[in-house]
Amino acid sequence: MLNLNKISSIIPYSDEFWASRTGRMTGCRISCLMGKEGIGVGGMTYIRSKVGEKISGKTSEVNITTEGTNWGVVNEPISIKYFQQVYDIPVIITDKHLIEDENYAVTPDGLIILRDLGDNYDCETLESKSYPTYATHIEHCECNNAKDIKLINKQLYWQVIMQMYVADTLKGNAIFFHPDFPESSKLRMHRVVFNKIELVEDFKLFKNRLAEAKTIFQTKYNNLKNK
Repeated sequence: MLNLNKISSIIPYSDEFWASRTGRMTGCRISCLMGKEGIGVGGMTYIRSKVGEKISGKTSEVNITTEGTNWGVVNEPISIKYFQQVYDIPVIITDKHLIEDENYAVTPDGLIILRDLGDNYDCETLESKSYPTYATHIEHCECNNAKDIKLINKQLYWQVIMQMYVADTLKGNAIFFHPDFPESSKLRMHRVVFNKIELVEDFKLFKNRLAEAKTIFQTKYNNLKNK
């Protein structure tokens, strides 16, 4: 269940949004912590970066604009509307930034509301991807489940896992959309469902790795904040 207190009123990609991520670990980079052998060099670099943000009060994230990101900005909102139409999903809330205390923040592209329970939502997370190249799009459309996604796109895999973790949901969704394919083609829209019950070991690993990263972060912050 997603506690509504975790849903901020911050508009994604506003100045306030970038400020709210300062010093917090985020979904789009969390895969840095998930190396096979542990947090590793990449994970330590990420932790140091977040320590630096908390001490300086400034974000180290750079909003890089490329042809690919512009394509996604245009097509991902279309993707969500098309998904809602194809799968007959009545309620999808978009553009909500979720904050888990002072440590974590994620911004799923949508929340599929199954039940509104007043102080909580029974919901599923939704991450929309629209890759401009046919090869990349088709590669993701060939995935049948979350573990297939893990093999080809670890960053996306752990991003969805973190969204589910922060939102406390049993299911997450990754959808892939390309406008060039006709509506009759299965390549226009593809959905991969993440079922927590099938990913118990990875959720356990994720939770342990976050706890380890949090401890390292706090130790480094305490040692460096007054230097």
